[in-house]
Amino acid sequence: MRTASLLVFLLSLSLPVATLAETPGLGQPLTQQLQQQQLQQQQLQQQNQQYQQYQQPQQYQQYQQPQQYQQYQQPQQYQQYQQPQQVLPTGGGSQPSGPCTVKLSKDRSTINLINPAGTERKHIPLGPDRVQKLFNSPDGAWCVAIFKIRGEPQYGFIALDLTKCEEQLPVDIPSIASAAAFDQGEVVLSLEKGEQRFKLKSEGIQ
Repeated sequence: MRTASLLVFLLSLSLPVATLAETPGLGQPLTQQLQQQQLQQQQLQQQNQQYQQYQQPQQYQQYQQPQQYQQYQQPQQYQQYQQPQQVLPTGGGSQPSGPCTVKLSKDRSTINLINPAGTERKHIPLGPDRVQKLFNSPDGAWCVAIFKIRGEPQYGFIALDLTKCEEQLPVDIPSIASAAAFDQGEVVLSLEKGEQRFKLKSEGIQ
């Protein structure tokens, strides 16, 4: 009797085990199921990362400043101011001119009167003094050369008769002249303290 009861009890225990084995997925070990779930989660995370990286626009990853704004160059015409050359004459001829023309040496210490043939008629050295400006009469008959006296706060001028290729005696003036006007054998110089009138032809020179 006891043996029969024991057999019945063992059969009751084996029945759930068989049922579980017949049920799909329930008979697998628990560790294997957990590993499959973790593997699926990792695959989903990798897919999400790839999707996010693909969705980010490349044009916003790096911004490059346009080259035209990286460096500003100041226009050359404002970098340096050059004084007009006609204010301070160099070794060129005077304009307009009469039968003779005025030509200065390179250091402006000598005045040369040149005839139309190109021959030097007069050589007028100024020593340490230097010519600062040349003023010509509208008819080309006269030229006034303004020079600076070296070592002194004083100026002078020499009237040049271009019709005869002759110079007049030098005349002292208190300051440099900014302009000159010619009127009936005289020159009116615009000085710092006003205008002064001088005769072009020196007395005693025919």
